[in-house]
Amino acid sequence: MREIKFKAWDKEKKHMVDNVVFLDFKAKQIGCHRTGYGSYCQPFENVELLQYTGLKDSKRTKEYPEGQEIYEGDIVECVYDGNMNVYVVVYDLEELNFKATNGKENGHEELDVVLA
Repeated sequence: MREIKFKAWDKEKKHMVDNVVFLDFKAKQIGCHRTGYGSYCQPFENVELLQYTGLKDSKRTKEYPEGQEIYEGDIVECVYDGNMNVYVVVYDLEELNFKATNGKENGHEELDVVLA
């Protein structure tokens, strides 16, 4: 079972919040923490929530020795049919799975295939 977590694009402050601490559905807000800004809350309408796919980038760096986490909305490069392609990570409601798409009809590829 994959870990359920989120990051959020703060539309008001125009930055990414990598640490969504809680989702409060009654108050319709998220609690978040951003290094250098501290903890704060934002209403749902001021943020775009991005869910963790459970996958990590195959590129490993000193900062991300296990690979950087991949979230919904991320732009990824994947090799498909021998060509490097650019995709956007989306959640496919029909397949109930995260996919990578180039925006064309039938352009969805299963992430676990193209990122393996």
